[in-house]
Amino acid sequence: MKRGIHMVSDTLFFEAHLENVAYDLAVSPPVIYGEEAKQAAKKYGSLDHGAYLWKNNENTVALKNKNSISIAAHELRHAWQHKYEHTRFNYSVPAKQSRFRAFVSRKIYQATYLFNCKEIDADNFAADYCRRNRLTYDLGEVQERIFISRISRISISIGLICMLSSIAYLINVSIT
Repeated sequence: MKRGIHMVSDTLFFEAHLENVAYDLAVSPPVIYGEEAKQAAKKYGSLDHGAYLWKNNENTVALKNKNSISIAAHELRHAWQHKYEHTRFNYSVPAKQSRFRAFVSRKIYQATYLFNCKEIDADNFAADYCRRNRLTYDLGEVQERIFISRISRISISIGLICMLSSIAYLINVSIT
């Protein structure tokens, strides 16, 4: 180790940023990791990287592990959305649904995930946090997610336009 340079463990570095993000957003949900997070997130689907567990007043952030500040910032932004802008971001608990209806709702959410204003806002916040704090690796990670989301939204939109144009053409041809 060079003189004058103090090394900080990755865990302490991560936890310090986690505290900073929570402070910046004025939220303080419990944060769980690993197997505990995986089990808690089961009813929401799978835990790819992180999840904000808000239904049933859980208000908990579940993270797969302590290695991505951008994912932690993204999930804490969801806690902020729920606390301060819950109507704008539609954090209303759905009425009790049948298993089939819940399945359909989950599939619709998954299909429209890239267009969801909650996710776009959370990714933009995470990128801004990483940019302000010069977290180059994490900024690159979140910018890649944003880029892929944008390209996917453009591709889906173009596909829908082509499909609707084809349907309109076929309807017009069959009428004439």
